[in-house]
Amino acid sequence: MFEQIKKLNFLITKRQRRLLVILTVLLFIGMLFEVFGLGVLIPAISVVLDPDFFYKTPEIEPIIQFFGVRSQTQFTFLFLGLVVLIYLLKSLFLIALTY
Repeated sequence: MFEQIKKLNFLITKRQRRLLVILTVLLFIGMLFEVFGLGVLIPAISVVLDPDFFYKTPEIEPIIQFFGVRSQTQFTFLFLGLVVLIYLLKSLFLIALTY
């Protein structure tokens, strides 16, 4: 395998090597966006399906206080808005990466 990398290194220019490294890093970031996007779906479904999720999860208490959320409906809209924002940013990043 290292032999093929040496051959490839010989064939491409310094600029192409630098672009290859940048592309690899951007693809890794895109992969992290994809994983995070999938990971946020289960809590989003839990928020919608379980009305008591708002009260049963002590980990979200600082978030609730930071945003001044007073009702379950406000929390649901806030959380789903953040999910939409995450998917929008992920999609824009992947579109830019593909272009």
